Amino acid sequence: MASNSPKGSILYLFSILIPPFIILSLVSSYGVAVPFLDQWELASLLQKFSEDKLGLFDLWQQHNEHRIFFPKLIMLGLAWLSNWNIMLELYTNVFLAGFIMVFLWLLLRQCLNDCSFKTYWLLLLITSSLVFSAVQHENWTWGWQIQIFLSILATVISVWGVTGWPGQSKGLLISATSAVVASYSFN
Repeated sequence: MASNSPKGSILYLFSILIPPFIILSLVSSYGVAVPFLDQWELASLLQKFSEDKLGLFDLWQQHNEHRIFFPKLIMLGLAWLSNWNIMLELYTNVFLAGFIMVFLWLLLRQCLNDCSFKTYWLLLLITSSLVFSAVQHENWTWGWQIQIFLSILATVISVWGVTGWPGQSKGLLISATSAVVASYSFN
């Protein structure tokens, strides 16, 4: 997949980065630093944390029909770092989506050895537009959705692990670990 020209490669790269920058701009403009709906459940965990009474059971407890152990850990850590400024959670969602994009790019590289340069970059542009779609505006403006982004990221990493090292212990270990994270994030 050799580039037609360095100038063309920069243009393609720029076009792929437009969707994430649009989402970052929208999050910066419309994100609100106030807990929303289910996010208020974190208040009791933060209180227990501040009183040194937070236990493993509190993190392991189900939320509706999901056991969101890993997102709770992340949200508690972000709340501690930011004095529970939800904007940090919103930027974390964008950050996780960026990693989703990176691992989808790695999967495309593994699977599309024979395609043309333009086809490859067109697929990357479509992937970037779908991952960073403003249609999912509620996910971008609700910090609690870390569970969704983390689950998707772990699932994509799991697929990347088994396709990158088929039949090898390394791929199986990456995949199994990521599957556990996905399972206790939202899957």
